[in-house]
Amino acid sequence: MSMTWEEQMKDLLSVKECAEDMGMKAEIVTDAGKEKIPALSIQLPIGDSNKERILVCSFLPLEEDQSQFCKYLQMYIELPAPLPDEEMPLVLLFINQINQILAVGQCFWRMGNENMGLPGAIGIRYTLSVPLDQSVDDGCFGESVILMADAFDFLDYVLETAKDKEKAQDLLQKMEKTIQDALL
Repeated sequence: MSMTWEEQMKDLLSVKECAEDMGMKAEIVTDAGKEKIPALSIQLPIGDSNKERILVCSFLPLEEDQSQFCKYLQMYIELPAPLPDEEMPLVLLFINQINQILAVGQCFWRMGNENMGLPGAIGIRYTLSVPLDQSVDDGCFGESVILMADAFDFLDYVLETAKDKEKAQDLLQKMEKTIQDALL
């Protein structure tokens, strides 16, 4: 891995301080995932969606030969999506459209696994690249957090809209026009 445990913790503590300066609760978790890498859990303020928004940040565990110049802070947020099968094609179409207009990150559907008790979810992931010899820039991090929170609220709105076929078609047409206008 290109970063030691200590380097990750130092940078995550700095990012935690930035999040707290922005008025958010943040906590470092030291046994996250299979690889037991440290992660930062940030409770974003309740937004337009009126749903709890937890942003998880961790450095991607890359080998030296994979990252010689940068470290990569992955920022991840998901919205549980217990979607009926009949809504899935429309939601997947929305995800494709959303990915064309998100300022940062990508939206995706994570399939559930009943055997593992893992529900399906729709998430947004963004990876902030940072030069190895520098700390995460507070301004870049803060702005990315705000954009991730906005994307979460928009995604929640889209999921609610997908429940009504007529509203969904109207929103898809508006999104398509936005994309076309941006390309011209």
